[in-house]
Amino acid sequence: MPEPELMRAVVLTEPRRAEVLEVERPIPGPRHVLVRVKGCGLSAASVQHWQGRPWLGYPMPAGVPGHEGWGRVEALGSEVTQARVGERVGFLSNRSLAEYDIAEESQLARIPESLGDRHVPAEALAGAVGAFKRADIRAGQSVAVVGIGFLGALITELAAGAGARVLAISRRDEALEHARSLGATATLSLDAHAGLALEASRRIGEGIDRLGFERVVEAAGLQRTLDVASGLIGIHGRLVIAGFHGDGRRSVDMQTWNYRGIDVVSAHTRDPELFVDNMRAALGAIARGELHPDPLCTAFPLDRITDAFDCLESRPSGFIKAILKP
Repeated sequence: MPEPELMRAVVLTEPRRAEVLEVERPIPGPRHVLVRVKGCGLSAASVQHWQGRPWLGYPMPAGVPGHEGWGRVEALGSEVTQARVGERVGFLSNRSLAEYDIAEESQLARIPESLGDRHVPAEALAGAVGAFKRADIRAGQSVAVVGIGFLGALITELAAGAGARVLAISRRDEALEHARSLGATATLSLDAHAGLALEASRRIGEGIDRLGFERVVEAAGLQRTLDVASGLIGIHGRLVIAGFHGDGRRSVDMQTWNYRGIDVVSAHTRDPELFVDNMRAALGAIARGELHPDPLCTAFPLDRITDAFDCLESRPSGFIKAILKP
């Protein structure tokens, strides 16, 4: 038997300890492709893998939690019919903190060559587009986005591009600067105002329902941002939960939800086909100049994975999104 080919991959060996090790390169099955990874984003949800949770086991499989990868197709399974060696793709997987990964052919989204070497963490981009679609944001609406990380910033840009009046809310001044550059009508510090709902309505301008906004997107995955979002939603408005609440139960202001007669949407999907559709839509939006993720990204080489996780956890000035480059 020939010796297996090797690759470098991140292995989380225990909480707060990551190593880059040589492991066996994955072999694509009949309906899979092998992708040479060009980059992989770290999502906010990956903090739990770094910090450790009782339900997580270590060491984790090589490449985990790399679920925002993109790269070039290196090899094809025997039953692959549409993908081509050499084409650039985003894809669904969970092991892309590595030099190579595999993905089902049906779970690929082609990246336009016109995007060159731009950062395209496909799954994260799909999440923003999916949340925007579920929010049903239209021209002229009043929209509040609570939490301006990578997800909230992109939703802000999409909403502003649709012609909505967008108020971006974050605790970080540099995040609010990003939001303004992406088209936010106004910004507001999450910490600066006790009467947040009243101040939010004043900032966005005339025409806001006296009780709040037509659309509110919660994009941070925290109890506090969920509370703020609930306080901002207007009568018969739509509250969209886009942030990933992966660390336990939440309480909600059901009295407000009931009284205002709102729609509440969890903007997460577990349908791979829908996810890939949203990837394609996001990549098309970047190619058309409607979405600009690059300024939100900070690149790290794979062997600086610990620094990337530290930034993801501590959010230093200027940091929004970590990208690992094998």
